[in-house]
Amino acid sequence: ADAVEEIATARRDLGELRRDAIDLGIDGGTCESCGTSVDLSMLTDPACPACDRSFSDITPDRWWNPLSNPTLHTAPDSRNAMSADEATHPRDIVDGN
Repeated sequence: ADAVEEIATARRDLGELRRDAIDLGIDGGTCESCGTSVDLSMLTDPACPACDRSFSDITPDRWWNPLSNPTLHTAPDSRNAMSADEATHPRDIVDGN
């Protein structure tokens, strides 16, 4: 039952992200977390295919800057989240220092 609920939630979140993108006239963007270029029409889940971070929002490019791209903002992902200590001092955590 939990798996079915997770799938339904992922589909709903992806649908919301795509609707927001359509409203903004956007068909893709750059992942805030890893910088990967993402085509929203190719996604099966509301997550970056490169870093697997979940997308939470989309910001359009800056109209005055022709080189800017829309940004796909990411939420903290509990599946891959590290604590702040692990992110800044991974060797200390492993070595137990």
